[in-house]
Amino acid sequence: MTLGDTAWLCAFLASLAAVLAASDRLVRAVEAAGDHFAWPPALVGLIAAAGADGPEVTAAIISLIKGQHDVSLGVILGSNLFNLAALLGVSILLVGFVGARRHGVVLNGTTLVAVTILASLLVAGTLPVLLAVGLVAATLAVYAAALLRGSRGAAARLSDDEAEEQQARAHEEDAAQGFPPSGQLLLVGLLATAVVIGGCTVLVNAALYLAPVAHLPRVWTGTFGLAILTSLPNVWVALALARRGRGAVLVSAVCNSNTINLAFGICLPALFTAIAPSATVLHLDLPALVLLSVLSVTLIWRNHGLGRRAAATLVVIYLAYAAIRTVIG
Repeated sequence: MTLGDTAWLCAFLASLAAVLAASDRLVRAVEAAGDHFAWPPALVGLIAAAGADGPEVTAAIISLIKGQHDVSLGVILGSNLFNLAALLGVSILLVGFVGARRHGVVLNGTTLVAVTILASLLVAGTLPVLLAVGLVAATLAVYAAALLRGSRGAAARLSDDEAEEQQARAHEEDAAQGFPPSGQLLLVGLLATAVVIGGCTVLVNAALYLAPVAHLPRVWTGTFGLAILTSLPNVWVALALARRGRGAVLVSAVCNSNTINLAFGICLPALFTAIAPSATVLHLDLPALVLLSVLSVTLIWRNHGLGRRAAATLVVIYLAYAAIRTVIG
């Protein structure tokens, strides 16, 4: 191993440690802010997903800039598949059943499935880029409107006494977690997000450098290697939420994470550069993603949450996909 290889390996390990530490700080800051300001679970999950999603989108854009279009597409599709298996499947297998209200599942799940189908049709060339992007934007606008209406409705249902009591509890929880009140929580969240994105930028470049050195198959660079590495902040967030029994926030975070990846990692770049998917992407990756997305939302809605049996189903399907993908290459 050369001196340059050693330097990149050290950078890889250091950035990985920084990303995981910042991810933990991020989820705690978002939870504290959600409790403090009485945000609905869907909004808390959205903010957590947005903060932890920077790595996937950053990795896809970096790969796109470097001219590695297949890696860029593999990062997004691979991350979304891994998210459903790891964030929902593995976290639930570790902690047991986590409940979620059907209203939140319908709101977040319907948006995820719609954007997944639209992005898949865009990649497959079935829908024109402008039409697909327009429909995705309209879907996100409807979701944002529903989320805003739900947030206002939750605030309106609280009486003055309830609001004061909830705020007092939020201050106590903030103090117990060691977080400052109000605006300083925003600063903590922004700093943690910056570290996550910056750390993953180094992580991605290190992985792109080390993959050829280690003679890893090209499929592992995007669809598995970078996809899994950039999803680690989301995995950390999901485990933290599952341990605390925050099922509604967990479902929102997973759905929003995948939605953000597709919207900003595929749909938005498609406006500026052509997408040329391989036959494997068209006939395996996209159908697997649509199947796993629909199945995940259906299982959560049907069971008012997710238990170990359903979680194991998601993990098994992903492992079967991974085995087939590795063989095909």
